[in-house]
Amino acid sequence: MALSQRMRSSIYEGLHEVIGEEEAEALLAQFPSRDVDEPLRREHLEVGLSDLRVDQARLRVEIAELRVEVTDKVSALDARISLLDARISALDARISALDARMADRFRAQTTLMVALVAAGTTITSAVAAFAG
Repeated sequence: MALSQRMRSSIYEGLHEVIGEEEAEALLAQFPSRDVDEPLRREHLEVGLSDLRVDQARLRVEIAELRVEVTDKVSALDARISLLDARISALDARISALDARMADRFRAQTTLMVALVAAGTTITSAVAAFAG
């Protein structure tokens, strides 16, 4: 129990004449002057320990929930990455097919151009020979 300053002063005045100043001060030092100065008792520690255990249990539940949430998010991310990999593979296949078609058409165009140049040269030579 905490003693008010007035009570401490009254007790000190009554005791210091009977048992002496130092002894009265030593005796009053055993009684706290404020509630926060009250010594801890076993009940305080048990309540504090109980609170710690409750907090610890709550933290464990929160950690377990976070672990499940993170696992779910990682699984969803893995699924999205797999889908992107499949789309990239399909895109690579389409690009390869387009590249092959472009190469075939370029080859056909080149062949046609060479044939046209050869035909033009032949016609020009024939016209020059006929005119000349």
